[in-house]
Amino acid sequence: MSQAEAEIVVAVLKEAGGIVFDEQTGRYVLYDINAEISITWDEQADTVFGQMVAMYMQAARDREATATAAKVHGNSKQSKRPQHMYEIFRFNRDNPAKQEVVKTGISGTQLVPLPNLRGLADTSSLSLNQWTSLRASTQVRAFDRLEPPDSNIVHGYRIVKMGIPDRATALELEERNTQSLVESGHRLVHQKRPWPGQFELPPEELQIRVRD
Repeated sequence: MSQAEAEIVVAVLKEAGGIVFDEQTGRYVLYDINAEISITWDEQADTVFGQMVAMYMQAARDREATATAAKVHGNSKQSKRPQHMYEIFRFNRDNPAKQEVVKTGISGTQLVPLPNLRGLADTSSLSLNQWTSLRASTQVRAFDRLEPPDSNIVHGYRIVKMGIPDRATALELEERNTQSLVESGHRLVHQKRPWPGQFELPPEELQIRVRD
Protein backbone atom coordinates (compact mmCIF):
# COMPACT_ATOMS: atom_id res chain seq x y z
CA MET A 1 0.00 0.00 0.00
CA SER A 2 1.43 3.33 -1.01
CA GLN A 3 1.57 6.33 1.27
CA ALA A 4 -1.14 8.03 -0.78
CA GLU A 5 -3.42 4.98 -0.58
CA ALA A 6 -2.79 4.70 3.14
CA GLU A 7 -3.75 8.34 3.65
CA ILE A 8 -7.01 7.84 1.76
CA VAL A 9 -7.94 4.80 3.87
CA VAL A 10 -7.00 6.62 7.07
CA ALA A 11 -9.13 9.59 6.03
CA VAL A 12 -12.13 7.33 5.44
CA LEU A 13 -11.72 5.57 8.78
CA LYS A 14 -11.09 8.83 10.54
CA GLU A 15 -14.36 10.18 9.16
CA ALA A 16 -16.09 7.11 10.59
CA GLY A 17 -14.70 7.95 14.02
CA GLY A 18 -12.35 4.99 14.41
CA ILE A 19 -9.02 6.68 13.71
CA VAL A 20 -7.41 9.38 15.82
CA PHE A 21 -4.11 11.17 15.32
CA ASP A 22 -1.70 11.06 18.23
CA GLU A 23 0.11 14.41 18.14
CA GLN A 24 2.77 13.27 20.60
CA THR A 25 3.92 10.33 18.48
CA GLY A 26 2.87 11.70 15.11
CA ARG A 27 1.07 8.43 14.38
CA TYR A 28 -2.48 7.42 13.64
CA VAL A 29 -4.09 5.21 16.25
CA LEU A 30 -7.11 3.00 15.75
CA TYR A 31 -9.28 2.94 18.82
CA ASP A 32 -12.58 1.12 18.96
CA ILE A 33 -14.10 1.33 22.43
CA ASN A 34 -16.61 -1.46 21.73
CA ALA A 35 -14.01 -3.95 20.60
CA GLU A 36 -11.32 -2.55 22.94
CA ILE A 37 -8.84 -2.35 20.06
CA SER A 38 -5.91 0.04 20.14
CA ILE A 39 -3.22 -0.34 17.46
CA THR A 40 -0.62 2.15 16.31
CA TRP A 41 0.49 2.34 12.69
CA ASP A 42 3.50 3.96 11.10
CA GLU A 43 4.14 4.31 7.40
CA GLN A 44 6.89 1.66 7.46
CA ALA A 45 4.57 -1.11 8.71
CA ASP A 46 2.09 -1.92 5.96
CA THR A 47 1.21 -5.30 7.50
CA VAL A 48 0.24 -3.75 10.80
CA PHE A 49 -1.81 -1.12 9.02
CA GLY A 50 -3.62 -3.77 6.99
CA GLN A 51 -4.42 -5.70 10.15
CA MET A 52 -5.62 -2.52 11.78
CA VAL A 53 -8.01 -1.75 8.95
CA ALA A 54 -9.31 -5.34 8.90
CA MET A 55 -9.93 -5.33 12.64
CA TYR A 56 -11.69 -1.98 12.50
CA MET A 57 -13.95 -3.05 9.65
CA GLN A 58 -14.81 -6.34 11.41
CA ALA A 59 -15.68 -4.45 14.58
CA ALA A 60 -17.92 -2.16 12.55
CA ARG A 61 -19.65 -5.14 10.90
CA ASP A 62 -20.18 -6.79 14.30
CA ARG A 63 -21.76 -3.63 15.68
CA GLU A 64 -24.03 -3.36 12.66
CA ALA A 65 -25.11 -7.01 12.96
CA THR A 66 -25.84 -6.58 16.67
CA ALA A 67 -27.87 -3.43 16.04
CA THR A 68 -29.83 -5.12 13.26
CA ALA A 69 -30.61 -8.14 15.42
CA ALA A 70 -31.82 -5.87 18.22
CA LYS A 71 -34.26 -4.18 15.86
CA VAL A 72 -35.82 -7.45 14.62
CA HIS A 73 -39.18 -8.10 16.29
CA GLY A 74 -39.51 -11.46 18.03
CA ASN A 75 -42.36 -12.47 15.72
CA SER A 76 -40.45 -11.52 12.58
CA LYS A 77 -39.42 -14.33 10.26
CA GLN A 78 -35.89 -12.87 10.45
CA SER A 79 -35.69 -13.39 14.21
CA LYS A 80 -32.82 -15.63 15.31
CA ARG A 81 -34.23 -16.12 18.79
CA PRO A 82 -34.60 -19.85 19.71
CA GLN A 83 -38.19 -21.07 19.57
CA HIS A 84 -40.36 -23.85 20.95
CA MET A 85 -43.58 -25.37 19.63
CA TYR A 86 -46.62 -26.31 21.71
CA GLU A 87 -50.14 -27.68 21.38
CA ILE A 88 -53.15 -26.49 23.38
CA PHE A 89 -55.92 -29.04 23.86
CA ARG A 90 -59.30 -29.20 25.56
CA PHE A 91 -61.00 -32.07 27.34
CA ASN A 92 -63.97 -32.90 29.53
CA ARG A 93 -63.15 -33.32 33.20
CA ASP A 94 -65.12 -36.59 33.14
CA ASN A 95 -62.99 -37.98 30.30
CA PRO A 96 -59.52 -36.36 30.42
CA ALA A 97 -57.99 -39.00 28.14
CA LYS A 98 -60.00 -37.77 25.15
CA GLN A 99 -58.29 -34.57 24.09
CA GLU A 100 -58.94 -32.33 21.11
CA VAL A 101 -56.17 -29.96 20.02
CA VAL A 102 -57.54 -26.45 19.53
CA LYS A 103 -54.31 -24.67 18.59
CA THR A 104 -50.66 -25.29 17.84
CA GLY A 105 -48.24 -22.44 18.17
CA ILE A 106 -44.62 -21.34 18.40
CA SER A 107 -42.94 -18.92 20.75
CA GLY A 108 -39.57 -17.38 21.43
CA THR A 109 -40.39 -16.64 25.06
CA GLN A 110 -38.19 -18.31 27.62
CA LEU A 111 -39.08 -21.77 28.88
CA VAL A 112 -39.03 -22.22 32.66
CA PRO A 113 -38.62 -25.54 34.53
CA LEU A 114 -41.57 -26.76 36.57
CA PRO A 115 -41.66 -25.19 40.06
CA ASN A 116 -40.25 -28.28 41.78
CA LEU A 117 -37.26 -28.32 39.38
CA ARG A 118 -36.25 -24.67 39.38
CA GLY A 119 -33.43 -25.15 41.86
CA LEU A 120 -31.49 -27.49 39.58
CA ALA A 121 -28.05 -26.30 38.54
CA ASP A 122 -28.18 -28.33 35.31
CA THR A 123 -31.45 -28.47 33.38
CA SER A 124 -30.03 -29.95 30.17
CA SER A 125 -31.48 -33.40 30.88
CA LEU A 126 -35.06 -32.24 31.53
CA SER A 127 -37.71 -33.72 29.23
CA LEU A 128 -40.36 -31.76 27.33
CA ASN A 129 -43.02 -32.26 30.00
CA GLN A 130 -40.76 -30.79 32.70
CA TRP A 131 -40.79 -27.29 31.23
CA THR A 132 -43.33 -24.49 31.39
CA SER A 133 -44.19 -22.31 28.39
CA LEU A 134 -45.28 -18.88 29.58
CA ARG A 135 -46.89 -18.16 26.21
CA ALA A 136 -48.91 -21.40 26.16
CA SER A 137 -49.90 -21.00 29.82
CA THR A 138 -51.30 -17.54 29.11
CA GLN A 139 -53.33 -18.84 26.17
CA VAL A 140 -54.70 -21.76 28.18
CA ARG A 141 -56.07 -19.36 30.81
CA ALA A 142 -57.59 -17.18 28.08
CA PHE A 143 -59.34 -20.15 26.44
CA ASP A 144 -60.65 -21.34 29.81
CA ARG A 145 -62.26 -17.94 30.34
CA LEU A 146 -64.13 -18.32 27.04
CA GLU A 147 -65.99 -21.36 28.34
CA PRO A 148 -69.40 -20.90 30.06
CA PRO A 149 -69.21 -20.69 33.88
CA ASP A 150 -70.88 -24.09 34.30
CA SER A 151 -68.75 -25.77 31.60
CA ASN A 152 -66.98 -29.03 32.32
CA ILE A 153 -64.45 -28.29 29.57
CA VAL A 154 -60.90 -27.29 30.53
CA HIS A 155 -57.73 -26.66 28.57
CA GLY A 156 -54.15 -27.77 28.89
CA TYR A 157 -51.00 -27.72 26.80
CA ARG A 158 -47.92 -29.73 25.97
CA ILE A 159 -44.57 -28.69 24.54
CA VAL A 160 -43.88 -30.78 21.44
CA LYS A 161 -40.48 -29.41 20.39
CA MET A 162 -37.74 -27.30 21.96
CA GLY A 163 -34.51 -25.81 20.70
CA ILE A 164 -35.78 -24.66 17.31
CA PRO A 165 -32.93 -22.41 16.11
CA ASP A 166 -34.89 -19.51 14.61
CA ARG A 167 -38.33 -18.15 13.72
CA ALA A 168 -38.23 -19.17 10.05
CA THR A 169 -37.60 -22.82 10.93
CA ALA A 170 -40.29 -22.68 13.63
CA LEU A 171 -42.85 -21.34 11.15
CA GLU A 172 -42.18 -24.26 8.79
CA LEU A 173 -42.56 -26.77 11.63
CA GLU A 174 -45.74 -25.06 12.82
CA GLU A 175 -47.30 -25.40 9.37
CA ARG A 176 -46.36 -29.07 9.14
CA ASN A 177 -47.78 -29.73 12.61
CA THR A 178 -50.98 -27.91 11.70
CA GLN A 179 -51.44 -30.13 8.67
CA SER A 180 -50.74 -33.27 10.72
CA LEU A 181 -53.25 -32.26 13.38
CA VAL A 182 -55.99 -31.43 10.88
CA GLU A 183 -55.45 -34.71 9.05
CA SER A 184 -55.76 -36.46 12.43
CA GLY A 185 -59.20 -34.88 12.91
CA HIS A 186 -58.38 -32.02 15.26
CA ARG A 187 -60.35 -28.88 14.39
CA LEU A 188 -57.96 -26.26 15.82
CA VAL A 189 -60.90 -24.00 16.59
CA HIS A 190 -58.73 -21.33 18.26
CA GLN A 191 -56.06 -21.17 15.56
CA LYS A 192 -55.81 -18.39 12.97
CA ARG A 193 -52.34 -18.91 11.48
CA PRO A 194 -51.49 -21.11 9.75
CA TRP A 195 -55.14 -21.30 8.68
CA PRO A 196 -56.29 -24.87 9.44
CA GLY A 197 -58.91 -24.80 6.66
CA GLN A 198 -56.27 -25.18 3.97
CA PHE A 199 -55.54 -28.69 5.23
CA GLU A 200 -59.09 -29.91 5.93
CA LEU A 201 -60.11 -33.39 4.78
CA PRO A 202 -63.57 -34.41 3.54
CA PRO A 203 -65.99 -34.95 6.51
CA GLU A 204 -66.13 -38.71 6.00
CA GLU A 205 -62.37 -38.95 6.54
CA LEU A 206 -62.27 -36.96 9.78
CA GLN A 207 -61.69 -38.98 12.92
CA ILE A 208 -60.61 -37.52 16.24
CA ARG A 209 -57.94 -39.58 17.93
CA VAL A 210 -55.81 -39.01 21.00
CA ARG A 211 -52.27 -37.88 20.21
CA ASP A 212 -49.43 -39.52 22.06
